Amino acid sequence: MRKIILSLCSIAGLALFTQGSYIKAKAQLAQYLIDRSWSSRAEQQLPSRPWPWSDTRVIAQLSMPEKGIIQYVMNDASGQALAFGPGLLSNSANPGHAGHSLIAGHRDTHFAFLQDIEVGEIVETRHFNGVHARYRVIDVSIINAEQQQIPILDGDKLSLITCYPFNALIPRGPLRYLVTAKREQSNQHTSL
Repeated sequence: MRKIILSLCSIAGLALFTQGSYIKAKAQLAQYLIDRSWSSRAEQQLPSRPWPWSDTRVIAQLSMPEKGIIQYVMNDASGQALAFGPGLLSNSANPGHAGHSLIAGHRDTHFAFLQDIEVGEIVETRHFNGVHARYRVIDVSIINAEQQQIPILDGDKLSLITCYPFNALIPRGPLRYLVTAKREQSNQHTSL
């Protein structure tokens, strides 16, 4: 009986490890294909599909050059799209355009870097049509999504949203980590 229990625990542990590795490998492969799609869009100036059967499109690039972070933003924040990269929430402004852009991503893959972000740091975006913007982080907060909605702010802002805490064992809790940045006036910086 002891050997059976030990074998079952080993199999369960291997299955969990494999699933975790698969998710990270899928995210890495998707980012490679998405990067290729982004690079080819320069010729088209249209959002392109990262692979022919994809039902999501790459609409923007998000980066923090000082930290070596580059992410590609999908045109929606459905669960399927978020598996491949951060996604733009519906009814929010396109990154770099007038209004408030809200971008969501998974805490354990694409938006894991948010746990190290600090007020004052720069986040940059480049929309597929070439519009570039720099945002300075003005607030980092934690909200309970069951008690309040993510605020839609006036002005040209960027909010990056992910689940919290970053190391939670149980996914889909009510807490959200919210990074808010304000667009800087200068639009001349072109490090993307």
